[in-house]
Amino acid sequence: MPLAYPGNSYSKICLNNLSFGVDAARIAEPILSSLKEQLTDVYLSEFTAGRPISEAIQVMEIFSLALEGCNLKTLSLSHNSLGEKGVRAFGALLKCQSNKEELYLVNAGITKEAATAVSELIPCTEKLKVLHFDFNRIGDEGAISIAKVVQGSPSLEDFRCATSWIGPKGGKLDLMDNMFGKEAAIPLTRVLSSNAGLTEIYLGCLGLGREGVITVVNALRECAPSTASALAAEQSLTKLILSGNRLKDQGTILIAGAHADGHNRLRGVDVSSNAITQDGATVLARAVAHKPEFTLLKINGNCISEEGITEVKVIFGESMLGPLDENDPNGEDDWWDEDVPDGEADEQGKLGLTLKNLKVSD
Repeated sequence: MPLAYPGNSYSKICLNNLSFGVDAARIAEPILSSLKEQLTDVYLSEFTAGRPISEAIQVMEIFSLALEGCNLKTLSLSHNSLGEKGVRAFGALLKCQSNKEELYLVNAGITKEAATAVSELIPCTEKLKVLHFDFNRIGDEGAISIAKVVQGSPSLEDFRCATSWIGPKGGKLDLMDNMFGKEAAIPLTRVLSSNAGLTEIYLGCLGLGREGVITVVNALRECAPSTASALAAEQSLTKLILSGNRLKDQGTILIAGAHADGHNRLRGVDVSSNAITQDGATVLARAVAHKPEFTLLKINGNCISEEGITEVKVIFGESMLGPLDENDPNGEDDWWDEDVPDGEADEQGKLGLTLKNLKVSD
């Protein structure tokens, strides 16, 4: 049934990757306008690709005015070079979306100015459940603007962005591939300890360092919906991603100790690329092997000896072990620690002597 045919019942429309010019937008305008009373989901990803900026902005304005008044649940404007002008071109559409549940602005050319425009233009976000905002260069000022949106979204379950606060009912926190550094650990712990509903945490490649990870692990104890004094069985965490954070054995063993008891819903742990040796790998394997729902341990990109890999497989089984093609059994655990003081390096060298005293419940 054609979209323009009277009496059709279309409620979702996807115009992704079609690259509208002004003439095509003018043709689509009356059709979209006739559907706006029934539309609930609109996808406009990369729909002006290759067009000059002035033309793209004009097309966005045409679509925005045509859809003004829609009562959408889902709106995707991802993969468009919006910038502040593009966001404001969609102002008529954004301003009327008080019941939206999902908003996607992934890789949408959102600058700090555009982020400010987003926070100004979208109305009440009480029903917003999903906000995906990754792959945008919003900077610190832009993050503050988006944080205001998040703060006003009590129903938020799935939020993807950097340097922003997530509401207490959030289920997923994804901050991967942002070199926050060690100084981010304390602010991050405040986020974790105040969000009892978190089930998935992605903290890969943040440059937290071992000290930062220690701080974060302590915060994860507060993240459980049960008491803070123990890692109880009803804790909600299901995934923990800490790849590329310079954990080494010391940090990995702390992770293992924090998850040895309880966390029975834990399904996956990723500590890839952390300069972990046999010691850290085997302790972590023992800590998670007994979890009833556990399915995948990722330890690739480390320097675990062949003996260590064999031991992990014996403890854990190959079926729940991720690929090991980038593991360097002849590597050294200090290959990226040029900045570690000699005293700290000496302390780390003594770590193996203490492993026999570490007990992990099976």
